[in-house]
Amino acid sequence: ALDKILIGARIRELRELILEETREEFAKRCNLSDERYIGQLERGEFLPSLESLYKIADATGVNLNDLLIGKKNTNKSMMRENLLRVIKNSNTNELKVYNTCFMRLKRAFNTKLEILDMEALYIVAHGSSYNAASAIAPFLSKWAKIRVYVYTPSAFINNCISIQYEKKETTCVMGISQTGTSRGVLEAIESIRPEGFKILSITNEKDSPIEKISDCTYYLQVNEEESNAKTKGYSATLVVLLAMSIQMAFEKKQISIDTLNELMDEIKNQIQDIPDCIENTIQWCLKNNYGKNMNNIYVIGNGMNFATAMEGQLKLMETQCIPTMFSDIIEFSHGMHRSLNEESFVLLINDGTNEDLMNKTFDYCKTKKYNICMIDTKNHTDDQIIDVKEYKHTHSILLITSVIQAISAFVPENNGTDPNRDANNDYTDWMETRVL
Repeated sequence: ALDKILIGARIRELRELILEETREEFAKRCNLSDERYIGQLERGEFLPSLESLYKIADATGVNLNDLLIGKKNTNKSMMRENLLRVIKNSNTNELKVYNTCFMRLKRAFNTKLEILDMEALYIVAHGSSYNAASAIAPFLSKWAKIRVYVYTPSAFINNCISIQYEKKETTCVMGISQTGTSRGVLEAIESIRPEGFKILSITNEKDSPIEKISDCTYYLQVNEEESNAKTKGYSATLVVLLAMSIQMAFEKKQISIDTLNELMDEIKNQIQDIPDCIENTIQWCLKNNYGKNMNNIYVIGNGMNFATAMEGQLKLMETQCIPTMFSDIIEFSHGMHRSLNEESFVLLINDGTNEDLMNKTFDYCKTKKYNICMIDTKNHTDDQIIDVKEYKHTHSILLITSVIQAISAFVPENNGTDPNRDANNDYTDWMETRVL
């Protein structure tokens, strides 16, 4: 027989220890009457109705059987608690939302996308969403042991031949659009939908066009930004994809609970380090008068942070409205270096990948007296280096991204320009980039 006392204790543990919510907050989350009713449930005064149990399970992502008879799988219990703890404890408003978001993502994969059977994931995105997906793709592939491909919409529609040879039951297509209205992403998804592949979308807007053509939609839940160069959606997408990668790897039994904890701790610790990282970056910029008279910049990365270089050049292009370029460190010596001159700014991202080449390029630019700056995880002492803490598995990607974003906000201010000034703003309307 079901034990109303034990069920109540499990509900209380879920609310207090995992979600860390008041009874009022929990009642609102689960669409139950009020905190008094939650208190009665937790004290075991009566056996909750099946409808109430379904509401709790759906709102929190727990298994209904876990509420009724307890958790038999300790690893999954620990996994859920650790994931919630990591994301819930974020001390930046931008990233606190991932507690609820991740539970939705978990349910989406478990119920619709058959995560255990997934062998290939094709991601379609524009701009910053494309950069975020490109950054996390190797991480996802490494830990979850699946093939991951990232395409712009045009490349997906015109050049993605390999998907024709994939098994539909083990392949997913993911569209990422913060607004949910990106015409190219929508067209790419529409082009593949008739083939029978499962469609997942990531967006910030409920009831958006991308949701209507997806099997599952995952919401970023970030607040609006009144700026052309948005950062919240990019940061949110990075964290979501990192968490998804770790979740998938654990569910597919590719990593142990200890490894899961280690990886999630890296995310948690980076999130907690973000405020200090931004403050240190701004102080460095002020001290060095960084970006004064900047009229071009090269952002050079490698490994996971090659895509961070892509995002860095995009953000500086958007805020400073100047020509920018990105490269990986090996390719930079194959022609691009010839355009460097005394007015050039070079921003290196040294996360330890090809460290020797990064250091050589740094030293070369210093001898030439170019405007060189290096974001560095190796604790080198130099006035032209911005130090960030090293996180080996995730390559410090959240901290390095925060440095890039801080620089992108600082440079136009240092030059007395408005980063949101009109700079061909009507072009997107002219090209009908968004679906109305």
